[in-house]
Amino acid sequence: MPCECPLLAAMSTPVAKLSFWGVRGSTPTVDPATWRYGGNTPCLELLAPDGTQMILDCGTGLRMLGSRWAGQNGGQEHETHFLVTHYHWDHIQGIPFFSPLYAEQNEFHFYSFRSEFLGRDSLKQVFETQMAQPYFPVDLSAMKAPLHARWFDPTTGAYEPASIEDEFRQAFANVRNIAKAAGFGLEELVSVHIALADIADYAVVNRLYRDEFAGIEHFPARLTYQAGALPLGCKIEIQAVAAHP
Repeated sequence: MPCECPLLAAMSTPVAKLSFWGVRGSTPTVDPATWRYGGNTPCLELLAPDGTQMILDCGTGLRMLGSRWAGQNGGQEHETHFLVTHYHWDHIQGIPFFSPLYAEQNEFHFYSFRSEFLGRDSLKQVFETQMAQPYFPVDLSAMKAPLHARWFDPTTGAYEPASIEDEFRQAFANVRNIAKAAGFGLEELVSVHIALADIADYAVVNRLYRDEFAGIEHFPARLTYQAGALPLGCKIEIQAVAAHP
């Protein structure tokens, strides 16, 4: 079972909550010697004060976390960020058993590194391989939740290029979450500035932007322009201003 601080319920100010769903290395166990801290392999869940969910590693503890979500929240939507520190078996073996990945209303963002042995799309290759026949009864295509992945160079900290679609969704999700944490909804945005590394991406960004504001009567004022360069080689940067009526 996860280890959670018993004082959280008594705190009235916003706090971050860290839960340990798995702390074992190498292989899960049910040996009595591991009962105190649990026998699952690594998986930590961080819930930020603004409600953002982050998961560190995807060992067998991930299955228990998925079961907890299903029991507590039923069909509630989840948008969660995963950081996979490395590709050893004990850090990824919970992925096929994480039930929220099979529900299309959820959305997940994965961050990891490019392996020198696997090359580009390392994480995708790892997930596909461990779920390939004859190792697992269903393949990666059975996961209906949208999965977005980014890789970074551990020596420089720079991210490898992602698609403009993925970068827009991540950047806009950041805007939405920050606004929500401050008590604002999208309908209360009054100004949005979008900087693009390549103005040729404008048509794609414009379509995705309209989708984000579907159902909202009045769009905020918007400025879209091409920047000379964006930090870490990103394709897009979004700034927004919100105000109560």
